[in-house]
Amino acid sequence: MGLEEKRNEPIKRLSGGQQRRVAIARTLAQRPKLILADEFLSELDEETSDRVVKAVMQYVSSSGAAMVLVEHDISRAREISDRLLVIDDGRLNPFITDTSIMEVRA
Repeated sequence: MGLEEKRNEPIKRLSGGQQRRVAIARTLAQRPKLILADEFLSELDEETSDRVVKAVMQYVSSSGAAMVLVEHDISRAREISDRLLVIDDGRLNPFITDTSIMEVRA
């Protein structure tokens, strides 16, 4: 998670993004079978976000865990997810493929 140099710092002294990465690392360390992630990339810059996504997806792939993701960034959701459930204009749409996600927005 890119926090090695901060390992002896009290968590309260870390930035919001660093605290977010600690929370994600703690979650993965518990080896959950299900991860519930609500905007888990907020407070992270793009480079860090990419690194975190890679680590989380590697964990999900190697452990067989499932992840339920709430994400407003459609391109990021497409990158992370293999199935999408879309709420659009207050309505729940059926599972759709990532190639048809943009049709929902049209």
